[in-house]
Amino acid sequence: MKFRFHKLTPRDDVEIGIYSDALDYVFEQDDLKNIAVTGPFGAGKSSILESYKKQRCDLTFIHISLARFDEPVSSTVDEEPKENENGNSNNNDNGNGNDNGNGNNGVKGNDKNPIHGLEGRVINQLIHSIDAQKVPKTRFGIKRELSAFSLTQVTLLLVGLTLLPAVVFLFDKWVDYAGKPNNFAPEWLLTPSIPLLAGIVWVLLFIIATFLLVRFFHGKNVFSKISIKGNSIEVFPDEDDSPFDKHLDELLYIVEKSGADVFVFEDIDRYGCTGIFARLREVNQLVNRRLASTAEKRHILDFLQDEGVTSMQDKDVKNIRFFYLIRDDLFSSSERTKFFDFLIPIVPIVGIANAYENLIGMLRESGLENHFEDQFLKEISRYMDDMRVLKNVVNEYTIYLEKLEYADLDHNKLLALIIYKNVYPREFVELQQGRGQVYDLFNSRKEKLINEEIDRLKKQIDELRMQETEVQGGSQEAAFTRNDSVSPSEDDVALETEVSDIEHQVDELLREKRQVHTRKLRDLASNVKDGDDVFKGIQHQPLTVYLIRYGYLDEYYAYYMSYFLGDIGDHVFLRSVTDREPKEFTYELGNPEEVMEGLRLGHFENEEVLNNDLLDYVLQNESSYGPQLRSVLGQLRRERRLDFVSQYLQFGKERTAFVRNLNSSWPQVWSEIFDSEQFSPEQRHLYAVDTLLHSPKTDILELNEYGPFEGYISDNANFLAIDDLDEIKIKRITSNLQKLGVKFNRINLEDSNPSLFSAVYEANLYAITEAMVFLILKEIYAVPESNDYKHRNYSLIVSNRDQPLAKYVNSKMNHYVEWLLGICESRIDDQEEVALEILNHPEVSLENKKQYLVYLETIISKVASVSDSDLWSTMLDEHVAKYSDENVLHYYFNYSESLDEPFDSSLIKFMEANEGTPPKVTYKEIGEKYGSQQRSKWLRDLVKCNDLADSVYELWMQNLHLHYVKFNFEEIDESKIALLLKHRKIQMNSENLEFMREHYEEQVEEYIYLNIDVFIQEVLNKDTFDLKETLPLLERDIGDDYKIDLLELATDAISIEGKGYSERVQLHILENNFEETDLPWLIEKFDTMGPSVKDMIVELCEHRVDELISEGYSIPFNLLNVLLDLEIGQGKKQALLANSIEQLDLMKTVECLEKVDLGDLVRAFKGGNPRVVKTDDIERILLVLREKGWISDYGADWSNEEQFRAYGFRKDPPLKE
Repeated sequence: MKFRFHKLTPRDDVEIGIYSDALDYVFEQDDLKNIAVTGPFGAGKSSILESYKKQRCDLTFIHISLARFDEPVSSTVDEEPKENENGNSNNNDNGNGNDNGNGNNGVKGNDKNPIHGLEGRVINQLIHSIDAQKVPKTRFGIKRELSAFSLTQVTLLLVGLTLLPAVVFLFDKWVDYAGKPNNFAPEWLLTPSIPLLAGIVWVLLFIIATFLLVRFFHGKNVFSKISIKGNSIEVFPDEDDSPFDKHLDELLYIVEKSGADVFVFEDIDRYGCTGIFARLREVNQLVNRRLASTAEKRHILDFLQDEGVTSMQDKDVKNIRFFYLIRDDLFSSSERTKFFDFLIPIVPIVGIANAYENLIGMLRESGLENHFEDQFLKEISRYMDDMRVLKNVVNEYTIYLEKLEYADLDHNKLLALIIYKNVYPREFVELQQGRGQVYDLFNSRKEKLINEEIDRLKKQIDELRMQETEVQGGSQEAAFTRNDSVSPSEDDVALETEVSDIEHQVDELLREKRQVHTRKLRDLASNVKDGDDVFKGIQHQPLTVYLIRYGYLDEYYAYYMSYFLGDIGDHVFLRSVTDREPKEFTYELGNPEEVMEGLRLGHFENEEVLNNDLLDYVLQNESSYGPQLRSVLGQLRRERRLDFVSQYLQFGKERTAFVRNLNSSWPQVWSEIFDSEQFSPEQRHLYAVDTLLHSPKTDILELNEYGPFEGYISDNANFLAIDDLDEIKIKRITSNLQKLGVKFNRINLEDSNPSLFSAVYEANLYAITEAMVFLILKEIYAVPESNDYKHRNYSLIVSNRDQPLAKYVNSKMNHYVEWLLGICESRIDDQEEVALEILNHPEVSLENKKQYLVYLETIISKVASVSDSDLWSTMLDEHVAKYSDENVLHYYFNYSESLDEPFDSSLIKFMEANEGTPPKVTYKEIGEKYGSQQRSKWLRDLVKCNDLADSVYELWMQNLHLHYVKFNFEEIDESKIALLLKHRKIQMNSENLEFMREHYEEQVEEYIYLNIDVFIQEVLNKDTFDLKETLPLLERDIGDDYKIDLLELATDAISIEGKGYSERVQLHILENNFEETDLPWLIEKFDTMGPSVKDMIVELCEHRVDELISEGYSIPFNLLNVLLDLEIGQGKKQALLANSIEQLDLMKTVECLEKVDLGDLVRAFKGGNPRVVKTDDIERILLVLREKGWISDYGADWSNEEQFRAYGFRKDPPLKE
């Protein structure tokens, strides 16, 4: 597995946001040179700056880190050490400034002044932070490795300076020696110019060497002291000047030549010495002035060389800025802005408010977030506000977790101890060494708390026992004053209850007393009134108090510092008991007897002792460990430890003894087992069987009182699947099942014990259920499976009445019928005699019988065969009764006659269901069987039955020969009255007519129509005549003679408009009962009328010509033609024509113009321009002619204003010659 760790160095990828703008602003302002970045330790100051550096690649940063961790630091400027006149500090803190180790370059701080020490450290770090090649003139020695090329150059230079003089001064000897004939020297080595060349080369090498030496020693104080004849002269005095003062030129030179834009001073605030900031500010000012002066000189030279072309103001002056990463509380409020040009406050990355989010984030990255309780992480985070601490805690936890992988430790406690180690490292070491306040708290102070707790419990127990004695004394005193024959009073019962409560409280306190020595410090401290006294001495460590108070740091801390990694054995189990950290129930014990010796009785009240091997041993030695066993069983009951019970039934070796004891001590255990999901079906079955075989009946019945023990067995189809049962065990199980009242709802016969199943069947230990009844029919009755199981079930059962099932069902008939109704799928096909057995059974409820009839498909021949008349309506409703006139009449005369509605809905539906079958019973037969008086009532109720379907009603009316001379039944439906009229059941007479008019007005027309002959011959007269009734009859298919007879008595006008009257009736009405408002309709329909009616219409119009003209009637051509032939005057004719001309065609118009003395206008139709008399009617005619396009125009004649001239179309006239 790859572990994920978190580095403690600053990050360069944080989101800096507004900080970037603030830093950009600093670099935009040339006068901001000393900048403070403030924030508490771990706030993220370095990360912010590193992230900004990553953005600004154009800037060069040099970091000066002055970390100090050995001593506490001052917090404000007020604690700054005071200096005396000689610059020495009055503070004895040497500030670790005497850094004389390697790399101090001869720069020493003053042990008496911490500022001097800091200055020396600053210079040392500057020297080692800058490339030596950038500061070649510094006099500080910096050890650096020369390259091979440089060494080669120096070596050649020295060799050349040494050998070349020999060539110059010894050349003659060389020539003498090398010029001999036997020597090997070439001629060019003997050339006379060689000494001259060697001299020139030597001079050049000397110049180079001199230049290099001058450059090396330039700016360095080579001689610090000159001694002459034993006397010393200090060239550079070394008194008590500060390092900055002594080496100011060097310091300014180094900073100037460093090439850096920013110097970052970190951790300088840990010294609490604020004077260093003033000194650094001075250095910054001097460096920037020096840079400005150098730049100004350069600008002047550039200006002179360029003859003023470039302005000095255009040249940029480099600024060097000092950044100080310091904490917020280093300065007092009045001093914060004295030392710095700009302050950038850093909001801490980690604080109390967000420590939890940061911690959980790091744990999630490391894959450890699921190791801890979320609430614990939230609470512990409130004590950490440093990101580096959080990271280191996660790193250390990862390592500890891996190293203690098999230690079975609590992750929360392990993390708590690591946090304690990081926050209080010294106290952690003391705890490891067995000393310190926390160690004393877990030892001597805890023992004191234990003794105090025991005393407290003893006192409470004594008080309760005294109270119990007083209560019992009062109870005895009351007994002496009470007559023995009187039953216990309510006060006695209350006293007994109070004594029982006190004894229960005493038992609880005794149990608590036994557990005191096993309790942890946190539990003991919670009972102390003033809990803060317990933590006296560590109250300044709130984290420690929290860890102890909530049990994350407890007496067993040593297990989390180191761990024995040998074989896990009994000592680990004992440690888990004392540690109150339970092991798994199946944890194997090597020697349970020795484990028992290592446990106190009080331990058995706690869950840590719940172990299979341990309980096996206790049950095996029940007589020796009775108290321990009772404590364990009491704990299981009290804490409802079903998880242990469940697994022990599976893995325990003493199961039957465990079940027997558990049932006895915990009567509610079965209820818990039944409701719990921790038990498998096999475990529940096994527990129930063990209970029936090994527990006494009293315990079994008590189990059933508290839980569904009987219900579970009854519902368990596989319960009888029990092996190795002899006759005695079968009898014991059967006996206990009968005591419980078990009724199996289902039995899996295939897996059941055959002998046990037979015993259960014969004892009727089963419920009447589908599964059981079907099983018995199949296996005992040997009836093949079919739908008859559901639809003919009772018929199958009673087919063998000697079987226990038949007797069992008969003894529970009502219950059986209820069950049968639920499984029959709404269909029962029992034989008629079997069905009648159920319907007439006295124990079956009326409701069940009715539902049985609803599902019954067998037809009952006679309603009378069912003794309970309350079932008859259901028989009729469900069509169970066979339809017959006998059943109809029997139902009516023996049941429904007495009802408010004799023809109730059931009877009506029964009759309607067989509407195609006409009744056969006769009027006479009804009277003979039920009496004439009952028959009359039957007929009266039948006639008045409005709910009966008309078709069925009509069949009965047809069959029964009725004829009411006097009909006086009110509130009968109109449709029923119509049927009575149709079949001539109501005689036509004046009395019945009057009754019909009063109560059935809508049926009067039909009544008269069907009896028209009798009505006219015997009933019609002036008193009985009603025009309103007559008018509809005029359109019915009765003879015109009857209609004329009816009209003879009519005196009022009668409209024939839209009526389908015959011509004879129309003529009679026009002659005797003409309705003036019919005239327009008669004119319009003139052409459709018969000849006699047409003549009558002409006669009517002749007498009403003025009305025709004034009303503007448009008269059809045929009627108009007849009227124009009458002697009514030309003016009236012209007026009639003017009203009607719009509907006439050209030729009809020509014919009519001739008849009204306007024949001259015909010439206009042929293209002429005739003149006519000027009248309103003629002008109306001319206007229509122009609109029809038969003339082009008309107007007053120019020669005679009393005439009109009509203008025809000369070209293409409408009428040709």
